[in-house]
Amino acid sequence: AAAAAATPVRTETVDQRSEFDRYWEAQPRIDFEVPLPNDVATSEPVLVVVAKFNDYQCPACADTYRAYGPIFAKYDSSHPGAVRLVTLDYPLDPECNDQSPNGPHGGSCEAAVAVRLAQRVGEGERMAEWLYANQETMSRETIVVAARDIAGIEVRDFDEQYDATLEEVRRDIALGATLPVEATPTFVVNGVLVKGGLVTQYFDAAIAYELERAGGGG
Repeated sequence: AAAAAATPVRTETVDQRSEFDRYWEAQPRIDFEVPLPNDVATSEPVLVVVAKFNDYQCPACADTYRAYGPIFAKYDSSHPGAVRLVTLDYPLDPECNDQSPNGPHGGSCEAAVAVRLAQRVGEGERMAEWLYANQETMSRETIVVAARDIAGIEVRDFDEQYDATLEEVRRDIALGATLPVEATPTFVVNGVLVKGGLVTQYFDAAIAYELERAGGGG
């Protein structure tokens, strides 16, 4: 009985993957050039580029950050350098985003700046994790305190660098407006637009499909 029950489970899994592949093949691809960070090694071709338009005060952005992290780690191990996540800022905060005049996230411009400043001292990931974990109490004051504790960024330094760094955030926003981004998170996977994300198994399947399509499967 156990052996008989196992067959439909395997078949269903294969059918689901095939169905997803057909769905993914049918998606239109947009002409969207993702700006890759300077640290991308030129010796290893990047086969799959995942752009994420992100708001650090957005619960769904935090959820996909946690859910997809192990997927990117898996491909970092199995296909070093071939899959690249590029996080682009799209704060739903009218302070810095004219595309979101009624945006609900009053601390997300400061959050985006804090991550960029922390990245300069190698603490961007820790800063992002703190922001995702503290969304409900996020404010300029709490962000500045966390930036000091995590990355040694004093209030004076934060204030002095804020305006110039915010211009970098606005460049991401302008890029998002060309799609246009309507909500966060919005992903672009090798030109395929994904609004809100996919369930974990299908996000994994999308990357696997793109690797195979680019000749990097296996």
